[in-house]
Amino acid sequence: GHRGAAVEALGRLRRDGLEVPETPEALVAQELVADAAAPAGDGARRFHVRRALGAGATGRVFLADDTLLGQPVALKLLQAGAGDDASAERQAYLRYVREAEAAGRLRHPNIVALLDADPARGLFVLELMAGGTLAERLATDGPLSLAHARRLALDLLAALGAAHDRGIVHRDVKPANIFFDAAGNAKLGDFGAAHLADFGQTQTGGFLGTVAYMSPEQISASPIGFAADLYGLGVTLFEALAGRPPFLGPDLVGQHLAEAPPAIGSLREGATNAHDETLARALAKAPADRFGSASDMAAAVAAWPTEEIARTVRAERAAIATATDDDAPADRDLGATSGGRLSVRWDPRTARDVLVEVRDEPLDDAALDEIRRLAALGAPDVQRVLRVSADRRQIWYEVVEGDGITRVAPEVLTADGGPSP
Repeated sequence: GHRGAAVEALGRLRRDGLEVPETPEALVAQELVADAAAPAGDGARRFHVRRALGAGATGRVFLADDTLLGQPVALKLLQAGAGDDASAERQAYLRYVREAEAAGRLRHPNIVALLDADPARGLFVLELMAGGTLAERLATDGPLSLAHARRLALDLLAALGAAHDRGIVHRDVKPANIFFDAAGNAKLGDFGAAHLADFGQTQTGGFLGTVAYMSPEQISASPIGFAADLYGLGVTLFEALAGRPPFLGPDLVGQHLAEAPPAIGSLREGATNAHDETLARALAKAPADRFGSASDMAAAVAAWPTEEIARTVRAERAAIATATDDDAPADRDLGATSGGRLSVRWDPRTARDVLVEVRDEPLDDAALDEIRRLAALGAPDVQRVLRVSADRRQIWYEVVEGDGITRVAPEVLTADGGPSP
C-alpha cells in the first residue's frame, strides 16, 4: 500500500545486482504468473513478464517473454472458475476451456492463436497482438474509414465462418475481443469467454457492458446459434462506422428486444444503402431473419462500394514504397511457377520475409475463389496466404522455415484444398 517505499526498495535491490522489474506492479504481475506456471522440474522460469496489458472481472493479461517458444506472448491468467468444486462457476470455466482450445486448434489467420495452455492453473499462452484492440482504436482514433470497416468485416466473417464450420459459437463478438496484429490484420479472440459470464450475471459489471452487443436471443435466454455471432458483429460494425453502438440505453435490453436500429447512413457520411441493408439484416430481431451464414454476410459486405478502398490501397502502396529500408535485402528469385515467378521479398509492413508470386496474368474469379478457400483453411500443415493484390497479380504467402521451400501452384489444388492427382 506504500508505492513510494516499494519503488525505493526495488531500486536498492537493483543496485545490489539483483534482476527485478522496474515497477512494483510489474513485480506483482511476474509473481502471479510465476505462481500459476510454476515448473514441475528444475525450477527454471519459463515466462519473464514485462508488464500488464489489461485486466477484467475474470482475469488478467500480461506481456511476457516465453523462453520455451522463444518469442513474446500474451499470458492470460484467469481468476474465475479454476477451483475444484462442481459449482456453476466451475462449469462455466470448463466450457470456456473447451471452446478456447477448440478455437486455438483452428489455426486460422483471423483467429488469435492459442499457443499453449495449462487449464488446471488457469493459464493460457496466446499469440501477441501488437496492434491492440478495436475498442482501443475506436476510443483513440474514432470511427474507421469505409475501406477499413469493409476489410475488418471480411476478416471477422472469415474467422466466424471457420469457427461455425467447427460448430463453435463465439457468443461475445465485440470491439474488446477484436485484436490487430502488427500488419493491421483483424483477429477474433476470447472464444468461449462469454461462458464465464454465465455464473456471474448479477455479480459483475461486465455483463451490463456486454449487453450492448448481445443478441435478443441471448438476452432472453433462448437457444443460441451462429446467428447470435452475426448480430454481435452487426453491432460492432455499426459502432466502427458511426463511432457509437446502435442502441445507447438507458433501457438496452428493451431496445435490443424491440427497437429498430437507426440507419447507418443517418450517422455516417459516405455510408450507402448497401451498408444500411447489410447492417439492418445482421441486426434483425429474429435469428431466422438474419444472414444464413457468415459467408452470406461476407458476400453482402463485399458489395460495399470500393472507391475509397482503391484510394486506400494506393495510399498503402505509396507508404510502403517510401518506407522501404535502404538496407533491406533485395528480392531473392526462386524460379518460375506455372503462371508466373516466385521470390522471397522483405515486407517492411511486417518486418519479415514473405513469399510472393507475381503472375503473368491476373487471377480469374475461379482461381481467386480457390485462393480464398486456401486462406480460410487455417490448418497447421497448410502454408498461409497473407494477401492478394488489388490487381490480382501478386499473392503473398508465409515463408516456411526448413531445409527448402516446397511450393504448390494454386491452380493445381482441388476444391477441398488438397493437391490434385
